[in-house]
Parts: sequence; C-alpha cells; structure tokens
Amino acid sequence: MSSKPSLPESFLQHGIYLRNWSKLTVRTYRVGLASLGEELPTKDQLEAWIVFLRSRGLTPAGCNTYIRPVNSYLAWLHEQGHIPSTLRLKKLRAPLLQKTLLSVADIKALLLFKPKRHQRRVWTLVLLLLDTGIRIDEL
Repeated sequence: MSSKPSLPESFLQHGIYLRNWSKLTVRTYRVGLASLGEELPTKDQLEAWIVFLRSRGLTPAGCNTYIRPVNSYLAWLHEQGHIPSTLRLKKLRAPLLQKTLLSVADIKALLLFKPKRHQRRVWTLVLLLLDTGIRIDEL
C-alpha cells in the first residue's frame, strides 16, 4: 500500500503531469520547496525563511530563484483549498551591477592588433562586438 504524497510532492506531480513542466523546471521547484519545509507556511514563517536565506549569504537575486517556485506553490495551495487565502512573497530588489568594461588601453590594443591569417575571423568578431555592443550569443 502506497502512502499519500506530501503537499510539495503533490504540487510537483501536478506540474509534471498537468502543466507539462520540463525536468529542469521540476528540479528548480524541488530545490526551492525543499528549503521551505513540509508544513504549511504562514506569512511570518515565510518572512523568517527569507531572512534565513539572506543570513546564509544568498544575494537578493539568489533568493528570488527560491521565491518564484514558492509563490507558485502558495498559489497552488490556495487553489486546492489547503490554505484559506493567497500568500505571496514579494521578490527582493536586486541591485543592478555595472559590468566591468574594457579599459581604454585594452580597446587601443585590440584596435592596433594586426591579426595573422588564422586570427582574422576571431579579430573581426571581437571588433563587431565592440562596434555594435551586441551580446556574444546574439553574434
């Protein structure tokens, strides 16, 4: 005789079979829900959980990767009648980080570089990146 699956596991099964989640989505949700625990959370417990994640050194963006699946789980709990009202966590505001740019000397060295025959393709691609500002995967 099989035992009834836990609520987080039921939520994951719902996502797999009714929402057609990918294996990567299931893995992400499983990790996020595992950090939350098995019991039905209250608003105070959810806030304490976020404080715990931050105290472990997670960045706001890192915490948001946990918050997204938990919000989905909380909405599912309400839809299924396990909690009386919808609980929702606000995502943490993550500061925008300035990317390290090339120095003037680096750019000058690239522009003055004289490629050999077998280096022309890579050099041309680098100049295209510099001139247009497109991302490497767009290239």
